[in-house]
Amino acid sequence: MVGAPPSGLGNVRIVSRKNLARIDLRPLEIALLEALRSWPTFSEVDWDEFVRRIEGLVNEGEIRLAPVLKAGGNDPSRNLRTHLGRLVEDVERADDR
Repeated sequence: MVGAPPSGLGNVRIVSRKNLARIDLRPLEIALLEALRSWPTFSEVDWDEFVRRIEGLVNEGEIRLAPVLKAGGNDPSRNLRTHLGRLVEDVERADDR
């Protein structure tokens, strides 16, 4: 979204990110970064199930790990960077099986 965030939305919290590496990401890839940023606070599945689901989306071509890694690798959130590194390792390990 370009411009000022909407106001008067009650309890809705609007967050903006200034990471230009996200510009070429697909909506699902951005959602992945946000899920990793807040992991495990808002997760409804355990880590192993999360990895399986992401692996499926990668195999289907819905998520591209290289651009996600590029965008997330320089993110200011240490939580996001840590979980992204772990996710990539786990997905690649699953591909080797």
